[in-house]
Amino acid sequence: SRGNDLTIACMEVPLSQASQFGIVNVDDDLQITSFTEKPTEFTKLSPDGGRVLASMGIYLFSTRLLIDMLQEDHRQADSGHDFGCDVIPRLIETHKVNVYRFGGEAGRVSPDQYWRDVGTIDSFYDANMELLQPVPKLDLYQEDWPIRTYQQQTPPARTVPGHTGTEGIFINSIVSGGVVIAGGSVQTSILFPDCYIGDHAFVEDSILFEGVQIGNGARVRRCIIDKHVQVPPAELIGYDPALDRERFTISDLGIVIVPKGYRFPGT
Repeated sequence: SRGNDLTIACMEVPLSQASQFGIVNVDDDLQITSFTEKPTEFTKLSPDGGRVLASMGIYLFSTRLLIDMLQEDHRQADSGHDFGCDVIPRLIETHKVNVYRFGGEAGRVSPDQYWRDVGTIDSFYDANMELLQPVPKLDLYQEDWPIRTYQQQTPPARTVPGHTGTEGIFINSIVSGGVVIAGGSVQTSILFPDCYIGDHAFVEDSILFEGVQIGNGARVRRCIIDKHVQVPPAELIGYDPALDRERFTISDLGIVIVPKGYRFPGT
């Protein structure tokens, strides 16, 4: 509607978070005058130490311009081929690049102002765990704003007794279709489709991706376990940092990451 060559969605963030984002400065018409990717010098951005405009990584290009700029960038031998560091700064010098302020009067999500950057393991983990709050900031059950994404056809999730007769349970968790909790316990966790939790297994504060199997008596805590990992019976993850560090990646906040398809020794 404004005839821009490029529009960048932006939102205000505290100056203390500026190093995590691309930061923009604008004139009175919201045209971008500068774009600094993950700056380390803050005083030039906001001398009073207030809030700054951060790119949300949502770009609306003129199609022809985008194709031309990508081809030109490809020819630049010294380019890092990155939108924030290479493409956008050059565009600002020669084209009309404006900001769309997220959280304004227009737009469906403006009343909620919900947006999360999930560029780190910890931010991804936190965004998922927020869904388990009594009143989550992102409401997955809001009928007037359905989330339109691929829906895999799976049987319903269910809890069944294990072979020792222990009941399968889940507490304050999101359990997807195809999940079977067979005598295990799941607490404050998110289970993607087709996970299996064995007898006397315990899953706490964790995210299990599709097809993860937790063996009988295994215990996992504060983990992200990627697709199709089979955790052996009686295995412990998230209880011994020294052991976990030898096998897996551990985030800054102590979240243990078990990579996709990981095979435990002896399995």
